[in-house]
Amino acid sequence: MADVYANSVFTIAASGASSCDQGLFTIRDPLQVAGCKLYELPPTGSGNRTASVSVTPRQSEFPSPLSTRGWALQERLFAPRTLEFGSLISWECKTVICSELKPDLTQSRETPLIKNIFDSFEQPGISQSQSALFVWNHEIVRLFTKARLTQKSDRLMAISGTIRRLSDQRDWENIYGLWAPFLVQQLLWESYSRDNSAPWSSKRSGVAPVWSWASITGPVGYYFASWSITITNSFSPKVVLALNTPTATQSYDRVASQLTSLTLKGHLFELRIQEYFITRKPWCGAAIGREMPFKWSFQSEISDALIKTPCFFLLLSVCQIWELASEIVSGLALIKAPNMPGTYERIGLVEGELKYLSRKLRRQIDVPPTQDATII
Repeated sequence: MADVYANSVFTIAASGASSCDQGLFTIRDPLQVAGCKLYELPPTGSGNRTASVSVTPRQSEFPSPLSTRGWALQERLFAPRTLEFGSLISWECKTVICSELKPDLTQSRETPLIKNIFDSFEQPGISQSQSALFVWNHEIVRLFTKARLTQKSDRLMAISGTIRRLSDQRDWENIYGLWAPFLVQQLLWESYSRDNSAPWSSKRSGVAPVWSWASITGPVGYYFASWSITITNSFSPKVVLALNTPTATQSYDRVASQLTSLTLKGHLFELRIQEYFITRKPWCGAAIGREMPFKWSFQSEISDALIKTPCFFLLLSVCQIWELASEIVSGLALIKAPNMPGTYERIGLVEGELKYLSRKLRRQIDVPPTQDATII
């Protein structure tokens, strides 16, 4: 399939069709192209100028049915050019994205477009690896996990073609959706809400270990990757990978009980989690150790936001975010695995500013890590 799409001149996508029984052309909303004029003000001033007020729906409010299907993302990635027919006619290639709403062919190249994931894309001060990793984190993982799959067992299978192609081109090993050369950085994924439901409405997929984003069924993103394509330049890992790091796998039909554990040598702290409500939406705060206030964010990946069992925080990294003018500390929220001494399960991601750590804890994280944490 990958070669068929990759060698095409361009691909015509029936983006407005919700199933294979529907055709290429769909009912279009004229308001998306031409706004509804509510009223017009009478001419004023010496120039007799008029003004009007119109309402035009945002294009992002109308996601195409095709974009909500997980298996369709690879077709978009491999095709060098795509002409989409849906509520709007749009065009996407490796240099531009345009539509009836925005027909101008000028396109900012501050970040690479999604179709460049398999190509050499260089900018001053940005390597090909940084570019590819940025597109994978910020675009592909986000779009793929936001889309829906009929079978949750397809969580890795539906993106396996992209993984194989990128692995062959970059000579990177992939471990359950995470790239081995950047494994610590790749662990910093977090779940978020697909709609207005709680972010922790995701469920375990059973096809990957809990340290992989493929282990849950809901949307996943890399928050830190959205700030800068050069984020890897200021990324400082605070853990050491143990010798029994899992090897790359291309098998996507294994069940959770047969999956591989990951051992990290790092700093492990007690973690307290508390639920708040901000603008009627639940939010979880976290405190590291016993003396810190609940000023850190906690993104849960399990059914309950408020964890009743003892929790732990495994520090992963300290990253300088230039746009925020602050240092962000990130790590995993863990609980002890039942009936498996010395092992833990990942339940979420904890992030916060370094300034909220006490001096005592800052001194602790500056020394080489000594504690082993095996995550299943």
